[in-house]
Amino acid sequence: MTAFRAFIIAPLTAPMLYWSMQFVSALADANRRHVALQSSMTSLAFVLAFGAPIAYAATLVIGVPAYYFGNGKHPRLVTTLLSGALTGVGTALLLHRFLTGDLFSIPLTPAHGAALGAATGAVFWYCVDEPTSN
Repeated sequence: MTAFRAFIIAPLTAPMLYWSMQFVSALADANRRHVALQSSMTSLAFVLAFGAPIAYAATLVIGVPAYYFGNGKHPRLVTTLLSGALTGVGTALLLHRFLTGDLFSIPLTPAHGAALGAATGAVFWYCVDEPTSN
């Protein structure tokens, strides 16, 4: 798969994984279980509508330059994971004050950001990692 396709697919990892974590958390809580099961697709649409633009913006600002800074060569897994984790932490710190409010709050700690960013980096690395065929 080309790097272009990897840049299209990988950023969707962060909002999908965030939704999965929140959904499992709601299923584990007896008070929220019924609502989570009733409105799972609505919450997925909400997370994708707000999370995907943030993920793509972070990818454009940090991911694309980092990839081309390495001359567009095949990235190493450790480098991709570290770059993704640092991008996730930076995004979480940057958006923290905008995501907490009186009406509703969206939990996104730096640890969540690091995990989401590293997962996005892993998916990017997997998408770019093409086995050579002889």
